Amino acid sequence: MTQQMLADKLGVTNRSVSRWENGNTMCDLDILVELSKMYNVSISEILNGEKDKADDEMIIVEYANKKQNIFRKNIHLMYLFSLALFIIYLVCLFLDISNDFLDFLEGFCLGFNLGMIIVGCIYTSKYLNSITKFKQNLFKH
Repeated sequence: MTQQMLADKLGVTNRSVSRWENGNTMCDLDILVELSKMYNVSISEILNGEKDKADDEMIIVEYANKKQNIFRKNIHLMYLFSLALFIIYLVCLFLDISNDFLDFLEGFCLGFNLGMIIVGCIYTSKYLNSITKFKQNLFKH
């Protein structure tokens, strides 16, 4: 089975499948369960790359925790970057020097911070799951 064929069955891109195979990213838990059923192997066999008789439920919990920790780390880094840009924005604002580059930098910092506020609101709201499902449906067609 090619990466494209697997991607079509799972409703993802072949690039995503390639990233999973190379270990660059991790697939969603529901896709991992679907792969397990599709190939008739345990989740631990998929994650470890070898036959294992470990408890699948424990593997699922560990996988979900690992994925959640990666997500938290990425969000944390984005907010730290956003904080640094906000400080740069404040410095540019208080310098009050009219310069094309500083005006651009001020606008970029403010725009990025506004974007992070919107992303933060979406991720902490009840609408994240509906947005994710909508996005998955778009890729299936």
